[in-house]
Parts: sequence; C-alpha cells; structure tokens
Amino acid sequence: MNNIKLFLVRNYGSLEKAAYQLDVTGATVRSWCSLRPRNMLKHIPEISDQTGANYAEIVEEVLICEEQGAL
Repeated sequence: MNNIKLFLVRNYGSLEKAAYQLDVTGATVRSWCSLRPRNMLKHIPEISDQTGANYAEIVEEVLICEEQGAL
C-alpha cells in the first residue's frame, strides 16, 4: 500500500469516505493512489481542513509516493 492510500485511509477511514468528503469520485481517489498523486494537491485546502494535516505533510506524502514509483 502506498503512502497516499495509507494517509487517506488513516484520516478518512476508507477511500470511498475520502471521495465523499472531498466531493470527488472514487475513481479520482484511486487514481491519486496509483497514477496521478499530484492531482490530489488540487484539494489540499479541503484535505488539510478535514484531516488536520498541514500542507507540508500532504505534499510530503505525494512526493514520497512519486519517489516510490507509483507513477
């Protein structure tokens, strides 16, 4: 499991709940976890407000995911 998926599950309970809370589709959230992690940054204000994570923590999760080759 990659860092973005772990982050979302830890903070929202499931990928489906994250999608609902962020008003995006489940396919969008799954694509963040596998193909396009940077697209998650478009929702950084909402994610930060809902999870309590600061912007730097969220960006770090995306960068780690990219480093690990989730692309």
